[in-house]
Amino acid sequence: MDWFVRRKRYLAEIRAHPAAVIALAAWGLFGSFTVFRDNFLSRHWQEKLSVSPVIDKMAWYWWVIGFLCLALITLFEAGFRVAKNAAVMRVSDSPPNSPDPSAKQSQTTRNVGKASVSNSGNSSSFSQCSPTQIVNLNLNSVPNRAPVTPTRKPVEPPKPNLVCLKSRVIQTRFYPNESGRVEFVEVDKRSGDTTTTLIACFRSESIGTDDVRAHLIYRDKDNEEIGNGVARACWLNTEWDLVEFNVGDAHCVILLMIGKDGGLFVPSIKRGTKTYELGSYEAVSTNAYSVDGSVSSIEVQLLRESVRVTRPVIIDVAVDGDQIIASKRID
Repeated sequence: MDWFVRRKRYLAEIRAHPAAVIALAAWGLFGSFTVFRDNFLSRHWQEKLSVSPVIDKMAWYWWVIGFLCLALITLFEAGFRVAKNAAVMRVSDSPPNSPDPSAKQSQTTRNVGKASVSNSGNSSSFSQCSPTQIVNLNLNSVPNRAPVTPTRKPVEPPKPNLVCLKSRVIQTRFYPNESGRVEFVEVDKRSGDTTTTLIACFRSESIGTDDVRAHLIYRDKDNEEIGNGVARACWLNTEWDLVEFNVGDAHCVILLMIGKDGGLFVPSIKRGTKTYELGSYEAVSTNAYSVDGSVSSIEVQLLRESVRVTRPVIIDVAVDGDQIIASKRID
């Protein structure tokens, strides 16, 4: 309702402007007359009712454009008048010589103080004060305190969720290439010329990650570490030490192998820099890391740029001749 009242007042200002009404009415009537004369009267009456050669040559759309321009000017003038009248009304509605609220509150506080001093011996020392004065006194006695802004802890980005599915013993065969790297592939035992291999498989459950490498630590039955471990273990079906885990992808890392002589070893990747006449390049090769026969457990750590992306997984191992018995240790 208030919306309609404000716009009704605005339209009233337009109608109250005499110049606007006269200009719009004159232009509209004269334009309508000219359009009616040029389109509906005969040639004789057109010449008889001619006003001037300039006006007679004006097309109908010039009358429309002129009417719109006048209407726009009238709206601007009406807006100015409404704003001016509103400012005058705000000034006239305010009471003359209205006291400053802060001064009034200060005066009230002083009056309350006087009442307290004059009645200090009486148990009802504030009996002469009104409830409003007492409330103002209590509000003034409370010191201003800055608002406390709660601190928010930074939200850490989600980490990759790589889980160990299981460990199993398979038969593999390796395929070397000219670059000195070797790719290990799972094959059937009946195909012959295979190697007994212990692997552990991992899968990405929610968030993928790339450039993941496996770090292996070998321990004996007394939980003492054997050797220096393997910093870059090999994976199945790739010649590289780094693999990419998309969501749902699974990759298997090689933990232990039994050689033809019955010795234990594990393939590992070695990275180094080689130089030549025109510069240097990164050389990647596959080597065999010998493992002591007293191995009892293998700890697997998955890392990306030296940062763990999963909890360490421990595989208990027992070697009996050409057989490997392994099981994942339950946390």
